Amino acid sequence: MIVEPMYRRIINDEALTRGLGDIEARMLVEWLVDWAELLEETIPDVGDANQKIGQLQKKARAISKFVVLWSDGHSKAGALQLAATERFQFPIPEEKCEADEAMARILKWENDHLAQF
Repeated sequence: MIVEPMYRRIINDEALTRGLGDIEARMLVEWLVDWAELLEETIPDVGDANQKIGQLQKKARAISKFVVLWSDGHSKAGALQLAATERFQFPIPEEKCEADEAMARILKWENDHLAQF
């Protein structure tokens, strides 16, 4: 079962949820765990699956930082700069979008567009 080491990897990644509220943190961790389970089902090679979850984990940390910056009323410019640097493709949330709503929309967009991952 290759998913168990991936779970540990996700749960032990403090940078993943740093600065997020409980709701956003839960959404992000559940999103990664769902992808880990999907990768276990679809990629037979453990090394390949670990590489893919590592890529998703890196993306998730960047999404987390974006949501933290976007939700802080003073850091929207920083969030936009991060989005440009990371080459995020998801639509930028509305100006007054709450953190949990922003996270939900971003993760939904990622799910819809990562199907080919």
